[in-house]
Amino acid sequence: MTDHLAADLLAQAIYTLLVVTLPVLAIALVVSLVSAVAQSATTVQESTLSRVPRFVAVLLGLIIAGPWMMRTLTTFTVRLLGDFSRYIR
Repeated sequence: MTDHLAADLLAQAIYTLLVVTLPVLAIALVVSLVSAVAQSATTVQESTLSRVPRFVAVLLGLIIAGPWMMRTLTTFTVRLLGDFSRYIR
């Protein structure tokens, strides 16, 4: 495996990782910001008021985006294993 091929493979893996995790992380960020603003406005500083909505939102995000995430990871894995002969040279 050449250096260029290894760098290209690493770049594809990192890109796939970012694309797959971005929806769930964005959901968690938005819910956390809304929760923080609501807690600041009401002066209620209860930790469960920030964790439970974030957990539920991330779970719903995984349910909704899960099939797409699995297809994306499967496509990457099939492409990776399909080019396996190039990597062992």
